[in-house]
Amino acid sequence: MLRLASAMRLVMPVLGLAVLYSCALLGRQSPLPDRSATPEAKFKIAGTIVSSLTGTPLGKARVSLFDTRNPADVVWMITSETGHFEFGSLKPGKFSLQGAKRGFIPAAYDQHEQFSTAIVTGAGFDTGNLVLRLTPLALLGGKVIDESGDPVRNARVMLYVEDHQAGMNRIRRAGSGLSDDQGSYEFAALAPGNYYLSVAARPWYAVHPVASVGEGAGNARPAVAQSLDVAYPTGWRSLAGRYPPQSSPRPSFSVSCSH
Repeated sequence: MLRLASAMRLVMPVLGLAVLYSCALLGRQSPLPDRSATPEAKFKIAGTIVSSLTGTPLGKARVSLFDTRNPADVVWMITSETGHFEFGSLKPGKFSLQGAKRGFIPAAYDQHEQFSTAIVTGAGFDTGNLVLRLTPLALLGGKVIDESGDPVRNARVMLYVEDHQAGMNRIRRAGSGLSDDQGSYEFAALAPGNYYLSVAARPWYAVHPVASVGEGAGNARPAVAQSLDVAYPTGWRSLAGRYPPQSSPRPSFSVSCSH
């Protein structure tokens, strides 16, 4: 019995050491927990805002970040001279990225018509090298001239644009104005699209007699030569292709009027 008890006393410590050694090996082989997938992990959304036509970085542009689950939760920043922006300490989620700068059309990330792409933060998503593109606004100008090439002043110039919203194709008015004493006109801050011009004018020497009111010699209708009662017919000019084009940022168009 003494020999058995002694043997048992020797075996128990050996078993204890074996169990501790096995636990140590298992601890070494077990992978570390992936903290990037935990809710406490922080992520960032960063990138560069550029012109969609030239790819030039846009400095001093405003970039805003919205949480799609709570649109009221918004943060914003002004980009550096290199167009770089960065939002850090973000939780896993889905965000909307939007940019704006004077002289450009405000737009969201990867926007196409009324749709845009949301940005998802989380483990395995690369959100640190985004490119946010803004399209510059257009300026359209030109001159109204007559059949002799002389400028036509006070011509009413109307601008129309093709509209494809809601799946419908239509042409709507985009603006109007009068030519100056040199026959020049200008429309600023235009979005890309297909545009049409309409011009209505009359020669500077035209006289349109007005019907007299009342009776008596004092209200006699003035005698006007029939050749002076003239007006230019309404002229149209189609600006083919989408504007602004890739090459010319400030085109000039002349509309000719004749009678």
